[in-house]
Amino acid sequence: MTHLVWNCRGLGSDTVVRALHGLIRKHRPDLIFLAETKMRDHRVDGVRRRMGYREAFHVSPSGRAGGLSMWWNESVEVTIGFASKHIIDATVNYVDSNRQARVTWVYGTVYRIEKVEFWRWMREWFKPTNTPWLCGGDFNEILWDHEKSGGASPNYNRPRYLEEFLNVTELMDLDYNGPCFTWRGMRNGHLVEERLDRGLANKQWQDSWPNTM
Repeated sequence: MTHLVWNCRGLGSDTVVRALHGLIRKHRPDLIFLAETKMRDHRVDGVRRRMGYREAFHVSPSGRAGGLSMWWNESVEVTIGFASKHIIDATVNYVDSNRQARVTWVYGTVYRIEKVEFWRWMREWFKPTNTPWLCGGDFNEILWDHEKSGGASPNYNRPRYLEEFLNVTELMDLDYNGPCFTWRGMRNGHLVEERLDRGLANKQWQDSWPNTM
């Protein structure tokens, strides 16, 4: 059982589509979550069909920004519980093992003015559960100060949105393979790298699938 979670930053690029195809061939995911598709639903469906996935759920972009898409194959049954421009929350039944879990895919707001309200809503909406729960995506927040390199040093008194969310939901940060940083860009003439993308899971998920990363 494999899930692929990726902020593709625009599915309209041939380079991105080729990269996605390569990831699918390598990992054979049963379920895929894409953030920032920046593409209308019918065009996303065209790419999905070319990749061999039969089912999908989309959140349309706002103009040329955002857009979420979740694809899955016949090995899973998906029921969407809630969706917005930042969230797809679903129940997944894994057909072969007859196990059920909750998956929540996140594309956190990038706008500082929206962060207080967004993270308040996240803490109020999501509560601990005894169901195995995987929560992943691009949170647009670092968890620890060492997850940023370059530019201004992290403010020690900065809001700890992601840490507070973990405490409320009893989710734990998962390990990772590969580079620590998942985003890089230039700010005020300096290269900045940050770990904004990650996976979180509760104890029940980790007991059921202990090698998740």
